[in-house]
Amino acid sequence: FVQPLANAVRTFPKEKKIVVSERSKQLYNVMPYFLSKVITELPLTLTLSCVFGGLLYPAVRLQPGWVKFSNFLGVTSLHALASQSMGMLLGAVASSSDAAIAMMPPVIVACNLFNGFIVTEESLSWPFGWLPRLSVIKWAWEGLMLNEFEGLNFACDDKTRGLCVATGREALARISTIFEKSSIKGV
Repeated sequence: FVQPLANAVRTFPKEKKIVVSERSKQLYNVMPYFLSKVITELPLTLTLSCVFGGLLYPAVRLQPGWVKFSNFLGVTSLHALASQSMGMLLGAVASSSDAAIAMMPPVIVACNLFNGFIVTEESLSWPFGWLPRLSVIKWAWEGLMLNEFEGLNFACDDKTRGLCVATGREALARISTIFEKSSIKGV
């Protein structure tokens, strides 16, 4: 989350003067610029995400299987792209590179705070219930948790202390209520 965000925050404010100048000449609109920027950085972003995921996945012994592994790489890659886009947004609204970098820690804290585990949507009053939906960490974490726990079955025996959780779905329900009404499908 932090690396793609930080890279975009550091580089975009330097490009902003050129973009503003070219937009004032009506050479292009914001959306074509944004899409071209994302597409040109896509190979590097995806490569770094896949290398990181390819090393991490077997190292932490997540569920075996190509479908689970592909979902993991897909979620981490989309998370990197969303983080990069958030960094470009910070760079766009900031007056300078230093201002954009100064705005980064509060954004990181807010994304962590509203990820659905520390502050849940249910605990927020109605005017602030939308804040967790802005957290890119929430969406990535939810997708990764669903990918890992869906289809898991646990063995419970006499040596099991405490409450026995028999399935991955039950484990997710014990972690948080967000998994009961998840909008993430297909994992």
